[in-house]
Amino acid sequence: IKISQLTAGYGSQTIVSRLSFLASPQNSPVVLAGRNGSGKSTLLKAILGEVAHTGHIEIENKNQGIGWFPQNYKVSMSIPVVDFVAMGAAQPSGIFP
Repeated sequence: IKISQLTAGYGSQTIVSRLSFLASPQNSPVVLAGRNGSGKSTLLKAILGEVAHTGHIEIENKNQGIGWFPQNYKVSMSIPVVDFVAMGAAQPSGIFP
């Protein structure tokens, strides 16, 4: 994934401003970590096309998985973590509704 000058947010509120980075090497896992409210979810939503953005996003290997679980996703039953993660793999976009 190569990102150049990415700016994203909601309405008039900018959350990610002029972010650029290159995730490498190919086929290696990348972890996005940061404080609450730092823009991690907004960045992932922009990469996945769920949030309007400016700048350039290039994904070389479209078959590479991108997963994201919202902080407040409610599950109405008790299930093992591995089953919960598998539920995300079954979603076409990798995003839970």
